[in-house]
Amino acid sequence: MGEAGDGTARKRAGLARVLWIGLTVLFLPALAAPTGAFAGTGVTSQDRAATRALLEARYTYEQSLLATAPASKAAAEGLASSLGGECPGVLAGAPDETLGTLLESPSHSESPPKSPRQMGESNRDRRQLSDLQSELGLALEQAPIEADRQATLAYARAVGPLRWSNSYLTELARIGAATLERQLQSAPPDVCADMKAWVASGYQTLSTVTKALIREQETVDRPLLRVLRERIAGPAGLADPLLPYEGSREKALAREIDVLENDLKSARKGLATVERGLERTLGLDTRAGALPESEEAEEGPTKGAVEIGHGATAVGGKYTIWLEPKPGSSPQAPGCRLSMEVFESEAESNSPENREIDGTRVNEVCLSRSHPRALRAQCRDRGLLTIEAQTLPSARSVRLNLSDGRQIASRVAIVPAKLGGPAGFYYQVVRGPSPIPVSLTEVDVHGKALRTVKLPRTAECVKQSRERLRGVIRTIASGSLPQGPSFSISGERSTSISATRFELRVEVAPEEEGGDLISGAGGIALIGSSVGGSPTPKSSPFALQMTTGCQPHEYTILFGLLRAPADTVLARSSGSLQSFQRVRIPAGLHAHGVLAYIPLAAVPSEVLVRNPTGKTVLTENLAHRAREAKETCEGEAEG
Repeated sequence: MGEAGDGTARKRAGLARVLWIGLTVLFLPALAAPTGAFAGTGVTSQDRAATRALLEARYTYEQSLLATAPASKAAAEGLASSLGGECPGVLAGAPDETLGTLLESPSHSESPPKSPRQMGESNRDRRQLSDLQSELGLALEQAPIEADRQATLAYARAVGPLRWSNSYLTELARIGAATLERQLQSAPPDVCADMKAWVASGYQTLSTVTKALIREQETVDRPLLRVLRERIAGPAGLADPLLPYEGSREKALAREIDVLENDLKSARKGLATVERGLERTLGLDTRAGALPESEEAEEGPTKGAVEIGHGATAVGGKYTIWLEPKPGSSPQAPGCRLSMEVFESEAESNSPENREIDGTRVNEVCLSRSHPRALRAQCRDRGLLTIEAQTLPSARSVRLNLSDGRQIASRVAIVPAKLGGPAGFYYQVVRGPSPIPVSLTEVDVHGKALRTVKLPRTAECVKQSRERLRGVIRTIASGSLPQGPSFSISGERSTSISATRFELRVEVAPEEEGGDLISGAGGIALIGSSVGGSPTPKSSPFALQMTTGCQPHEYTILFGLLRAPADTVLARSSGSLQSFQRVRIPAGLHAHGVLAYIPLAAVPSEVLVRNPTGKTVLTENLAHRAREAKETCEGEAEG
């Protein structure tokens, strides 16, 4: 598999965990449906009633989880301890090249390039270990006590029947609730037995139980992932879908839910460390999907760090600046003399503006007395702009000057001489697109302006971030692979402030895969992912894309945008020619041409495009890729 599959275990386990604790997509800013879907739609009494009912069910649910949090945490810790005692080090001897080595670039790896067959074997090892990692995640997710299960079931059954005038939100609620119920019905897996079975097979074959479990999980997740993918591409991107339906009463209830969630997060603190400890006990610490130790930094500053400043951002969040305990302690800047971490937390307010702010962010900063850090203005998601600056040592505050004449005053974080200073650091977050920050003025302890520094141009960056990506996704064609699962091809049109883009994507059940443009030039066909290469020129009569895979059998799907609908696309295999199917692309996608596609049992040796007179206007030689794909699938086969 390619890089897109590197986090398969974490993605599966992460989604399942989200569903398990009841945080459905309705309340996850990173996964929610777009508010733009509701544009121009009046809020009915049914909409308001459904929104209130959902929030009330959520409030009751969070209260229940908070009340049982100590017992639930103890149950999870007990299960982790039990699993660690049952099969310690079970995967310590698993193949090393399951994740890290595959991701090394040739310039950083001393090993010679892998042959297609070796790549297939590595793909198999990594996929199997990823599936076992998912199974472990599912086992830990099913540790909560019976009271939590009942609370989750009550929440799902309360949310499932709710209906809004907008079908997007109704579908999200229905599918989210159904997914929760199916998760609750699954029996906890015997993960130790399944890991031992894989070891006993020589790390070549998963147990039938693991295979069935992963297939079941993918079946459960797929409808929810489909809805998310379609809705996220909407006009407003990732905004909270409930906002248009919330009155003052609902907003107040949402704020109370946020308080309960924060309390619950505090009550469960430490479970991530328990899980990482279990992974190390089982021998997963250096294997696929294991979290690096550096990720523990998200829970707080490095041990021994000194707080040198804190404050509030212009968008309502809070931040704390910590100086690392010793030079070179930053994992991102090992040679840094003044290494700092900025912990930015989300805003407490639940206003429509602030509810879009990210959760905790960790920024690593490196300052130097001899070579002061340049002023930095970095564009973020949702129209936010982060401004960082190393100030003069005597500066004590900074006035951020905006394009409308207003100013935002903030304190400077001071690094004292005894800790490596003197040095000052300024941090602020503002929201675009207007007014635009234009400069900052550093002020000393007496209120005297020391200097004014112009900011780099940020207007376009902020405007583009603020104007959400507008998109439309439509399924264009579907079918079945030869002796394999079904597939569908969708088109996506996305529009930003500066450009409009059209893409074709393939989804193969149960795995999701997408194609990239290919050219006839070399490169290894990574089975289970798309074949990459130089983009096909816009003048080309056919923008060929290809997705290949090995599960359950070798297959390929060739597809692309055929610019002249009257042309014919042909695939040559074993001396015979097969015609691509042609399908009209919906007008709403604004694509100039038609979709041409063909599912095959293997990569063909050649693709041809002929015009209506029979003249060949394009030839793609795929013989080399066909051989590599075949050898890779031979290596990926189990047993």
